[in-house]
Formats: sequence, structure tokens, C-alpha cells
Amino acid sequence: MVNNTALGHFGRLEIESTLGSGTSVRLLLPRPEKELAPTEIRAWPEILNSDLRILVVDDDEFVLNAHAAILRHLGLEPQTSSRALEALFDLDAEKFAIVITDLRMPEISSIEFAQRVRAMCPTTRIFPLTAFEGGLEDAP
Repeated sequence: MVNNTALGHFGRLEIESTLGSGTSVRLLLPRPEKELAPTEIRAWPEILNSDLRILVVDDDEFVLNAHAAILRHLGLEPQTSSRALEALFDLDAEKFAIVITDLRMPEISSIEFAQRVRAMCPTTRIFPLTAFEGGLEDAP
């Protein structure tokens, strides 16, 4: 995941490991071409609307809590669900601007989950995430 993040930002990940001595990990990212002036840097609360309704769905409680913690750090209050079918019921009851979902879930395929979300809430943005390289073999 870290390597993919580095590559996505035109950087690289370097790992050196010596048995008995330890491991060194360096995440190298390019500097921006133009340094931003302090007046150009905006705080998260100025960028994000704290009333933004976000639903996070992941069957792995650790990952679910990690995503929620990051969003809370940004001043948001996401609703979470570890069960996809339960989350669909919540979607029916409430409007969410964003749904962040695991790509691989046991109850329902992420493709079917996304299709149902889109059918119920056509304007909701859906962000499928996975820690598995390559995503799903049988889906676009």
C-alpha cells in the first residue's frame, strides 16, 4: 500500500534490511515545483464541510476503525458499518454524500454493493478501496 502511494505521487519506496541489525524504510516523494506561500495553505476545516455525511463500510474492524479515525482527525464524523447489507439499510434511511467501501466483502460483492448504492442514491460518490494488489480478477 505504501509503495502504491509512493508511485501514485511520482516517488519511490526504499527498504534496506540487515539480519540482526534492523530495517530502514524511506519514502521518497518529489518536492512541489512551486512552494506554497503560507496564505495559500488552507487548513482542513476550511476545505472540508464538517456536515459532510460519510459512510464507511469494511468487514475488517481494524481497517474500519482506521478509516474512521482518519476522517475524525479531519474534523468529520463518519458513520461506520462492518456489514454491507446492514449498510444498505442505513443508506435507505439516510442520505450520504460519500460511501467508502472495502472492495472485498463476504456478504455481498463490492460491485453489487456499489450498484445498489447507485440505484438508491444516484448522487452519492462511491470510493471502493482494497489492500489486495490487483483488485478483483472477475470485475472491471
